[in-house]
Amino acid sequence: MIHDYKNVMLRRQAKPASRNLQWHWHGAIFFMIAALLVLFLVESQKSEASSAPAATTISVSPKTVAKLPITTDQPAWEMTSYTIELPPPSPSSNNISKQESSNELEWQTFIVKPGHNLAIICSRAGIKAGEVHAMMQLGNSVSSLQKLHPNEKILLKILPDGTLAALQYDIDQSERLLVTRNQNPQSDQPLFKAEIIKRPLEIRTTHASGEIEDSLYLAALKAGLSHQITGELASLFGWDIDFTQQVRRGDRFTVIYDDYYRDGEKLDDAKGLGSVLSLPRIVAAEFINDGKIFRALRYTDPAGKTDYYTPDGNNIRKTFMRNPIDARITSPFNLKRFHPILHKTHPHLGVDYGAPTGTPIRATGDGKVVFKGTKGGYGRMIIIQHGQRYSTVYGHMSKYAGNTARGRKIKQNQVVGYVGQSGLATGPHLHYEFRIDGVHRNPLTVKFPSVAPIPEKFKNNFKEKTRTQLAQLDTINRINLASDDSTIASSSL
Repeated sequence: MIHDYKNVMLRRQAKPASRNLQWHWHGAIFFMIAALLVLFLVESQKSEASSAPAATTISVSPKTVAKLPITTDQPAWEMTSYTIELPPPSPSSNNISKQESSNELEWQTFIVKPGHNLAIICSRAGIKAGEVHAMMQLGNSVSSLQKLHPNEKILLKILPDGTLAALQYDIDQSERLLVTRNQNPQSDQPLFKAEIIKRPLEIRTTHASGEIEDSLYLAALKAGLSHQITGELASLFGWDIDFTQQVRRGDRFTVIYDDYYRDGEKLDDAKGLGSVLSLPRIVAAEFINDGKIFRALRYTDPAGKTDYYTPDGNNIRKTFMRNPIDARITSPFNLKRFHPILHKTHPHLGVDYGAPTGTPIRATGDGKVVFKGTKGGYGRMIIIQHGQRYSTVYGHMSKYAGNTARGRKIKQNQVVGYVGQSGLATGPHLHYEFRIDGVHRNPLTVKFPSVAPIPEKFKNNFKEKTRTQLAQLDTINRINLASDDSTIASSSL
């Protein structure tokens, strides 16, 4: 019995120990499960963070886009669930990043040297050969790049890795080629795009005055006039003034003219200014020759015709120019001249102009070629018929100009040949004759018929438009006169 009692007591004492062990196992299992859950949540957040873009900013919004658990230091029953809205990922295209970088680059200027082409220029600039090839695939839009000329400029924007970002090239005075990299070219788009930009032209009106001491050209040069403006001035008043014979010391001139600018740079004859001119450059001009005043005003009538007129509306031009060549007279019109080769008195029925061989000879009026060939002492010569009554003769030529075949129509001021000494001539010169009804007249003194004046219906419009030009000429003259008086007074002191 005692033995049985001991066994019963032992069993009763063993029950609490087994229950305690059971609770220990339950606690261990619970903590292991909790630890696994926490580890799973941490790993999930890490994977989400690693898959999101580094520059993504997370903003909180009540809208449901994607629900992610947020772990905090609060107890589990106090945790709050938030809705997180992720903005779309930013573009990662390399082309866009290169385009953004190109905007910050400065243009680099390269001067085209003799024998250089675009490939050589780009190679020396460090640009990859494939870039040039891709750009030239644009075809006609970049064809101007195939004909570069020495001293032209190519402007480039280049990324550090040798990528071409942009190219700029002035095709001519009115157009500019701009090649840029496409921001995000698709499979059917080229890597580059090209556009032709019209270059706006700016006109600034200015003026100059001068006094002749030796010649018109030296005085004009001193006054700052270009050769083109000086030539226009001589042509304007050449109908009435023989600048080789009649200009005197003390003669004065005033010119109001247009200067042309593009991109802030003044254009001149050397930069192809003539190719962009829509009007002659002189707006108004005055020439005082031996005390006689001549004025010319530029006027465009409502029909669109532009010409020069006197203040009273007569055309400044005449049917004929006074001289076919700008050169010194070596032998004037003389009915009793002693011939230097024939050694006898022989009428000289024209005017001789001495000039170097090859100097251009211009027709003095509109007409038609009625003779072209060699004739006696004239050598190579051309005769032009001007209407029914007038004709002009050009002799001793070295060669003829193109488009002067017999029967051809000739425009006033058109080149018909070049100075030489063919025929009876002691040196290179032009022999020029002027005939009316077949009778020789002195080209230096004969009165030329005038071109038709402004039509009566445009007279009021002419006066209104030229009033400002006349006022400007008067103002400039007053300023010049005051300046001259001030100079004289200062010198007398």
